[in-house]
Amino acid sequence: MPTSEPRSEGGRRALCIPEWLAPRIFNVTLRPLAPAEWDAELAVLTGTVVAGLTGWCWLKAGLPWPHCWWRHAFGLPCPLCGSTRSALALSNLDFNRAFRCNPLSTCAYLAAGVYDCYAVLALSFPGRWRIRLSARTVQVEKALLVAGLIGFAINWAYLLLYAGR
Repeated sequence: MPTSEPRSEGGRRALCIPEWLAPRIFNVTLRPLAPAEWDAELAVLTGTVVAGLTGWCWLKAGLPWPHCWWRHAFGLPCPLCGSTRSALALSNLDFNRAFRCNPLSTCAYLAAGVYDCYAVLALSFPGRWRIRLSARTVQVEKALLVAGLIGFAINWAYLLLYAGR
């Protein structure tokens, strides 16, 4: 059973998170960023802030929102139809409407918001300790991929059945 005792990971000091704090399907470590390591927290935070500001500027400029080419061509919603409306509903804190527009994109936006909060904290403190997750086995990675694809399909089925109602 992992403990919170420091251990060495590739020459760097790392802490193992106790199993009762993390699911058994992942290895969870808390360690500082290596000198040449890609800063995922900074990259994701920058990307989401730029995307949010771009949408805000687009809205303030009064430009038309993009229309779904898939829906225009085939008359059916694509798997991401409603994502823009979902983002607008979330910006007004209307969670019910956001989930009705597109449940999957709403969950993705909320997860990005939680990750951004973590990224701000990780970038703010000296030492810059980072949480790293890795799947314990290839079977876990495959199961997570299948679960994601099933969630994507369920979301699309929801949109096909209830979009526009």
